[in-house]
Order: sequence, then structure tokens, then C-alpha cells
Amino acid sequence: MEYFYAYLPNKNDKETVLNSLNLKKNQIYIDDTENDDIKWNDLIKKLKNDDKLLVPSIDCISSEEVSLKDKLQTLKDIHAQLLTIDDEDLDVDVMLQLMDFIEVSRRNRVRKLQREGIDKALEKKYKGEGRFGRPRIKVPDDFEENIKRIMRKELSHDAYRAQLGMKRSTYYKIVKEVRDSWIKDDKK
Repeated sequence: MEYFYAYLPNKNDKETVLNSLNLKKNQIYIDDTENDDIKWNDLIKKLKNDDKLLVPSIDCISSEEVSLKDKLQTLKDIHAQLLTIDDEDLDVDVMLQLMDFIEVSRRNRVRKLQREGIDKALEKKYKGEGRFGRPRIKVPDDFEENIKRIMRKELSHDAYRAQLGMKRSTYYKIVKEVRDSWIKDDKK
């Protein structure tokens, strides 16, 4: 048996389609925006194996991709044949595979773009340009010279740290970086 289904939110489209069909009223199911899928659910209860379902076009089955995929899967499970009004046979299996491919491609593209954004943000972070976590402490130009004075016991770490207004852990982290840079320079 042949049935017609469409998701047509526009009333003018609905009238045009109804006038162009040669089907009985009980074979026509049209959903609109106000009561989405009510007619679809009624149609699914009637559809049997090898019934033909006519649609104006594939986008008239649903306005949402997820819903379209679910409806195509339902048609596949029932073994109903999907046709456009122009008698163009639409292979539901191929369409489901295509939608899966599109979904995977879209997901991969989003992941790739996210990864690129994360990489850019991390690059900025390592350069100290980004706004990630606490702002970097500005080390005074004479920091190395004062550390050398501390090494010669002319100044104490606590006094210099208090003068800079740095926390203890931050101060010693920077001191370690300075000392490590001296060790690297000595090895060269």
C-alpha cells in the first residue's frame, strides 16, 4: 500500500501537496510545527513490510538531523520502501550510512578545530601571552644581580623577597630558574 508523509510547517505547502496527490485521505499524513510527529507515529502503526512511503523530498521527513535519522531507521526496521513524489527510490540503508558518515566527519572536524584552539591557547600560555591562571610575575631587571649579592651574603633571601612582595614558593621557583640558567651557561 502507498502512504504519503511530510513535515510541512507552511500551510501553503500543505495545500499544494494535498492537491497534487492521488491518494485517499487516510493514506496522507502531514505533521506541522505545532504537533510534531503525531501523524508520523500514526503512520508507523499502519506501515507494514514492503509498503511504499512517498515524501516530497528527504528534508520533508524531519527538520532535525537526529529525528530524520531515527525516522529512516524506523523505516528500515519496518522494511518500508521510501520514494519521492517523482518516483525516485531512496535507499534507506545508503542514506543512513551517509548520515553516519556526515555525523562522524562533522564530529572529527569539530574535534580538530577544538584541538587547534587548545594548541593555540597553550602556545600563548607558554609564551606568557594568554590569560590562563594567575598572571606571570614580572621579575625585576636586577633580579640576577641581587641573587648574586645573596650568594655573596650581602643580602638575605627573606629581605629581598619581602622587598619584591613575592610569595615564598614563587620567589624560590624563580631563583631556581635563574640558578638553572647559570648552570646551563657554565656547561656551554
